[in-house]
Amino acid sequence: MNTPFNISRTYHYLLGFCALLIGAYSKWILLGLLPLVLLIIISWRKGHFEFRWNAIQWSWTLLYSIYLFYSILIWNDELSPKQIEYKLSWLIFPFIFSFVPKFKLEKKHVINGLTIGVIIASLMGIVKAIHACMTIGITLTSYTSSNICINHPTYFSATATIALILLIENWNQSPLMNWPRWVKIVAVSFITFMILMSFSMAGFLFMAAITGLVFIYYLLKKETPKKIKLLIIAFPVLATFLLSQNDFIKGEFDNTRHALSHYIESPTKFIAQKNESQNGDEVRLIMWTATLLEIKDHPFGVGPTQIGQHLSQRLNALKQPKMAELNNHGEVHYNPHNQYLQMALEIGWLPLCLFLLMLVKFISMGMNNNKKSITAIALLLGFHCLFESILQRQSGIVTFTFFITFCVFYLSVNSKKEIDHVA
Repeated sequence: MNTPFNISRTYHYLLGFCALLIGAYSKWILLGLLPLVLLIIISWRKGHFEFRWNAIQWSWTLLYSIYLFYSILIWNDELSPKQIEYKLSWLIFPFIFSFVPKFKLEKKHVINGLTIGVIIASLMGIVKAIHACMTIGITLTSYTSSNICINHPTYFSATATIALILLIENWNQSPLMNWPRWVKIVAVSFITFMILMSFSMAGFLFMAAITGLVFIYYLLKKETPKKIKLLIIAFPVLATFLLSQNDFIKGEFDNTRHALSHYIESPTKFIAQKNESQNGDEVRLIMWTATLLEIKDHPFGVGPTQIGQHLSQRLNALKQPKMAELNNHGEVHYNPHNQYLQMALEIGWLPLCLFLLMLVKFISMGMNNNKKSITAIALLLGFHCLFESILQRQSGIVTFTFFITFCVFYLSVNSKKEIDHVA
């Protein structure tokens, strides 16, 4: 069937526009989704798309259905609609990527869109940081962390890291509208710089881990010249030394080490003594403990609308009255700061196992098909789930669901095997 050129072009531009919106400010995603869905439905009726449903789509849909069931079963006039809306990405994106085009599917528009979107968000963040400098003076904090991010630093860092993953994997395929090599180098360097300036500890650790693995790979590779191997050895040593000279970064690691050592000595004593102001590491340790104790008592979950009430009761029992305070929406000030614990407490450990199996499937799918982007983005999600309830905010849900689902979709469309048969 001959496909009109304008359908293919419009479809790819709309995909790129959606990626741009996610990179710049994910709450604007509806501006791209509505025309995209409309185009797909009209084109499908005309025979330019084929509808295919597979195990990946079923998994996302099942996970959403479980949240929907719990939200309706334990209804809350304010929290239930919010839960149903925020998790809707688990239904929308798999549905969109179930329509397989009968024309060639390209990914450069998505990579272009995300890269440009992240750069736009970065420039907006720099403007915000300049304003902070004019207000509070030129200090390290005035142009780092939340002062240079228009979104939460961890979520910005995660989105920017996905952009780096896609750019680096497709480096030799000229995804950036055939821009010169130096433009790609500038884009990667700028995005990396902004990730560092976001001061997201989860982002730091993930980049350090991936960089370390790459270094080890090339260090062990026989074809790597000896001079390059020496540089590989010298770089992490130099980078570690330079980072250790920064008082802020050094202080962050010292705080983490101090909090963890005291917690290991006596969790009960540690929590009881932290009844005043806590730093981020202390908050996480307290919330993880409270959540684990609640999961032990409620292995099948308490429902996403009741998690605040249960955590509040547990925090009061742990002598943390300030952290136990509920806002007008019936939520405690801090969520569990761990997506695995959050999911287990909300909907139980069985759905959590489904989510873990999905992550394993994505990772193995990328490894078996030499698609590093799928593996890397799934690892990025799994890693961030350890330190943040990354799929509770709309920005996290939209970002990870869109790009993981798109990468799997691209693989399935351009592979000779059906996705259900991928080992």
